[in-house]
Amino acid sequence: MRADVKLDFDTLKAAGTHMGSAQVRAIPAGVCIVNEAARLFAYLAKENCAICVPCRVGTKRVQGILESAYSGLGRESDLAWLDELGTHMERFSLCGFGITAPSILRTTMREFADEYRAHIVERRCPTNTCSPVRSRRYETMAQP
Repeated sequence: MRADVKLDFDTLKAAGTHMGSAQVRAIPAGVCIVNEAARLFAYLAKENCAICVPCRVGTKRVQGILESAYSGLGRESDLAWLDELGTHMERFSLCGFGITAPSILRTTMREFADEYRAHIVERRCPTNTCSPVRSRRYETMAQP
């Protein structure tokens, strides 16, 4: 979300986001947004209740794809796969936690598309702050 957006329900909805847990994070310049999104999804993967599959598996899968991306193992198809995972979580999760978790992904992919493309297509971190955490990709047959 941009800094020029008012923090009220209607304005946030019009901007394509929501207040969620009423937490606002200011990410300083020089922080890699792809790494930060992966870190947030690692937190979400630990904090979800694990009752429904879309949230339990979706948060871990998004975390893994983002970690692969900033480890230099991303593929261009990952962008579409992340979007599909977000949609699946929003549509099929059983509670607000899983339904709103993809908003982090959607917001960062929309507002920082160049950083995602740099990591996935060019295999470089625009902020030069990422250290690889994976040496190989973990894939399933369903993954494009």
